Amino acid sequence: AEALRRARPGSPVAAAVNALALRARGRANAAARELPAFAAGAAVDPRLALVRGLVLAESGRAAEARAALARVSEPLLPEERVLLATARALAGAP
Repeated sequence: AEALRRARPGSPVAAAVNALALRARGRANAAARELPAFAAGAAVDPRLALVRGLVLAESGRAAEARAALARVSEPLLPEERVLLATARALAGAP
């Protein structure tokens, strides 16, 4: 993921993939540092909004997480539904 991020520094998808990889390694603060790189993409892409909401929720930024999660829409893959449920629970979202 870090190699992809370096190869495509302006790509919001590469930043989101790197954020997920950092999150998976227990590095929530490092994942949160990736948020600005895909903020604009998260406004239009529901999957990027999901990653943004998840990272924000795990970073204790519940209000921002709820706003991002509100932009998530179907269809979602089963794995994405699990991430969405996790993010909503952490953010206190319905």
